[in-house]
Amino acid sequence: MSNTNFNDILNEIASSKAPLTSYSPSRKETVQMLPLTLSQQKSIIETSVDTTLAALFFNNTFFKILKQNVKDDISKFDTVDRVQFAIQLRSQLSNKYVNNGQEYLLTDVLEKNKKTNHNIKESQIVSDNYIFTVKNPSLVLDDRINSILINKYKNENLNGTKLKNLISDLFVHEILKFVPKLKVNDKEVELHHDLQGAANLLERIDSSKFVEITKYINDVRDLEKSFAVLPGTNINIDIVPDFFIV
Repeated sequence: MSNTNFNDILNEIASSKAPLTSYSPSRKETVQMLPLTLSQQKSIIETSVDTTLAALFFNNTFFKILKQNVKDDISKFDTVDRVQFAIQLRSQLSNKYVNNGQEYLLTDVLEKNKKTNHNIKESQIVSDNYIFTVKNPSLVLDDRINSILINKYKNENLNGTKLKNLISDLFVHEILKFVPKLKVNDKEVELHHDLQGAANLLERIDSSKFVEITKYINDVRDLEKSFAVLPGTNINIDIVPDFFIV
């Protein structure tokens, strides 16, 4: 009988892991990351619950996995990168993706994405005496703000007023993700240093000031979707927990 114990085997597993090479659309460079473990795949699948918070739980869980697996500073990457990284990790479980009976290869999506331009830049939006700096959020910031909402509502019965509160909070915090800095007249503030204070501040501003910011956010979300399009089709891959069930 072998005397090898579980710790010996775990050490062997850790030392024999071969990293994957992925591509970062925002950085336009290759990135080394470890493949998903069974435990990580399990944690993703467990976020597949039919609640309003499901997307937040999924992104929160997936961020933890990327922190563990990406062999670089995770703060360098943004939410567009998350789409590419998700498809890269899923392709290692199975390269085949089936939609309405038609089979596609995820490696074709990954190759297509290397030629898709990440063209969203930081910019300023001026509205009367307001100057908003707008920028696609990093994965770290996205996780920080998602965690605020999860912690606030995870134990709530989301019916009636509570559900309305969540939806309105989601709207405000979505804007907050994209606005790192605000200048009003000669006063300037870094909004992401105090997220709760920043959310309260944004709520005091006239809604009309956010029209162009909302357009910027929609452009970023459309760009994210473009990285999930199957080549030669108008079909988008849904990056949800079920995507990782193979």
